[in-house]
Amino acid sequence: MTVAIRPAPSGNVRRRQSAAADTPLARFGRAVGVVGLVLCAAATALPLVLLIFNALKGSGEVLADPIGPPVPPHFGNLTDAWSQGPSGAPLAQNFLNSVIVTSGTVALVTVLAAFAGYALGGFSFPGEKWVTQGILILLAVPVQATLIPVFDMLDGAGLRNTYTGIILVYGAFWMPFSVLLLRAAFRAFPRALLEAARVDGAGELRIFFQVVLPVLRGPIAGVAIVNAIGIWSELLFSYVLLTDPSKQTLPAAIIAYQGVFITDYRLLYAGLLISVAPVLIFYAFMSRIIRKGMSAGSFR
Repeated sequence: MTVAIRPAPSGNVRRRQSAAADTPLARFGRAVGVVGLVLCAAATALPLVLLIFNALKGSGEVLADPIGPPVPPHFGNLTDAWSQGPSGAPLAQNFLNSVIVTSGTVALVTVLAAFAGYALGGFSFPGEKWVTQGILILLAVPVQATLIPVFDMLDGAGLRNTYTGIILVYGAFWMPFSVLLLRAAFRAFPRALLEAARVDGAGELRIFFQVVLPVLRGPIAGVAIVNAIGIWSELLFSYVLLTDPSKQTLPAAIIAYQGVFITDYRLLYAGLLISVAPVLIFYAFMSRIIRKGMSAGSFR
């Protein structure tokens, strides 16, 4: 086997490259890029800042000055929203519902998607291409178009207003994305390790649990985290399928603060902040794993 070795750039080449990167045009381009990133960050952060401001104001203050800071801040809005939900039950119950639905769905999707991704990415079998194409087609179907059929199906099966029903619905919607992403990760897995394990007499389940999973924990955890953030924030299906206030998740319960004739903006914004805060904290601590999971399949 012939190995081509590229010589290291000489000192003159490095100096020319450094000079080219330090021209006025290059500096102007970097400055424009930095300004653009700052503007994008500011535009992204502005709604969050306004949410925090309004969550700490009284209802009259929100209407009088919706963009100014709270003077003074009313931190009691958060405790009021937590203990006084719009339906009479404490918002803490809806928070617990979101935890149950999110954790149950993530567990279901992660386990099934890991097995399915390993089957599609680690084996070649008749119909594999068609199965993958079918999953891609499922990703193209707008989930909003399935709302009425899903409602009728769960109503007929007696699964409306149940954790089981909403978990199954979320699991079906998030499964194609998870399977395709983990398929890419399993396809990038070194085949030599799999063959060595098979030569040693290991079965496929043992290979999956003792060889593949320890190496691909990052991509699998990334997929689980992305799913958790999306499921926690979902509103449409939880609002339609969970009409029992004691079973509603946080986004669906908070909508009730906005009435037909009157809206309690103080508790509405406080409830929204309670709903958003766990996602922000979760993402802040797990951002590295999310980036690793989203780049699954890009390593060899």
